[in-house]
Amino acid sequence: MNKKPKIFELILNFRFLQIIYHIGLLFIGIGFSYIYIPNTQLPNIYSTILLSIIVIISWISTVFFNDVADIEIDKISNPHRPLPKGILTIKQSLIYGFLLFITSLLLSALISKNTLILISCYHGLSWIYNMNPLRLKKIPLVATFIASCASILIIIIGFLSSFDNLINLKYIPLDFILSMLIGYTLSLPLKDLKDYTGDKYANIKTIPVLFGMNKSRKIIGINLFISFLVSAILINLKSLWLLSTISGIACFLVLNVKIKLKYIAKTSSLLILIFIITFLYSAISSLILFNLF
Repeated sequence: MNKKPKIFELILNFRFLQIIYHIGLLFIGIGFSYIYIPNTQLPNIYSTILLSIIVIISWISTVFFNDVADIEIDKISNPHRPLPKGILTIKQSLIYGFLLFITSLLLSALISKNTLILISCYHGLSWIYNMNPLRLKKIPLVATFIASCASILIIIIGFLSSFDNLINLKYIPLDFILSMLIGYTLSLPLKDLKDYTGDKYANIKTIPVLFGMNKSRKIIGINLFISFLVSAILINLKSLWLLSTISGIACFLVLNVKIKLKYIAKTSSLLILIFIITFLYSAISSLILFNLF
């Protein structure tokens, strides 16, 4: 059997769901600017493409740093990744991470000073989340709050894409931002389920490590349900209540329904299934909001 080329395995390690997630955040911000900033026009196609490239490069940079920080965990939970497989050395991973980091800053400077500052803050949050000495990833809820703040920064970058003036931040819908911040903080422990064994070995105090896999599925399911309800409450639209309730129940069931004592959704597929539910909720909500405005 032919082996996959190294470059192909590196590309597969970029976490494509996260890339889609980050691009989605950017376009949420762009949509907010169109709806909430008076007389705004959508950014031109070239600026949008460049911003998308910057966001993707920034994310991939964090992947290389994260893999270095989590190498011992990945040897147990994700042995298919480049470092555990020996495709990359730690030194090479750090070099690639720093090269992409610098590239993202240089490209951001081409857009504007504010984009450069925001991308720099994104990298800063990622660094204190992943890397020693702080490695805030070890602290439950604090870790997901930091990751949520990084997500909000991407939304703000998109929001400022049309008129790069910080005064326009007064138009940003704080109810949406607060609902996203709460929702992400409560929901992001979902990604820790698949890393349970490695995190337990490394003494990373995630929700699954603290409460075990069965209880954690229930806790995270309840968190997801609350997240959807919070979005409907803070946005204060009755038309979202039923949709948020159905979405929250669907997420809880995906996490917790069993058949013959076995979960119907394997841990490895949970992220994809919850992502699909969240995407559908976001898409339908966006259509409702767009029609209102």
